[in-house]
Amino acid sequence: MSPDQLPLHIDPYRYAENRRQLAGELSLAALPRLLDATADPERSLDGRVAVMIECSIDNEGYHTLQGVARCQVALTCQRCLEPVNYPLEAEFSLALVRNSEAAAALPSHYEPLLVEGKVITLAEMVEDELLLALPMIARHQSACLALPQEAADAGKKEHPFAQLQRLKEL
Repeated sequence: MSPDQLPLHIDPYRYAENRRQLAGELSLAALPRLLDATADPERSLDGRVAVMIECSIDNEGYHTLQGVARCQVALTCQRCLEPVNYPLEAEFSLALVRNSEAAAALPSHYEPLLVEGKVITLAEMVEDELLLALPMIARHQSACLALPQEAADAGKKEHPFAQLQRLKEL
């Protein structure tokens, strides 16, 4: 495995006990649910996700995975319905749990990561966090260039008595 390639599966408890750090990239093609949420899944297939994860045990004895995942995705602008490049970043602070009772007992600064077996699939965990970081409404940061002038003018407020003034002039 090359230094920038992340393992497919990890034993999160063992990684936390050994205080392992992971840094590398995942292919967007390995994240099918995230690809389905993009404006152009075919174009996004060659995209990459930069991932950094620190595995440890905190002062309270919780096994944790803390890190960040970053990528660029094309979403559909909800104003103009054209693609917009969106820098997606998910910071996460997860505590490993074996059941829902343990998840309910976690301190509020941790999100639970349910570990049912001995290993987890790293791409699925990263994909879950990126899906949670997606904006509810994607749009261009500045005015949409694709909007016709009529639609842009429709957003301007007209004085409430402007229609009456036009009638008076007739």
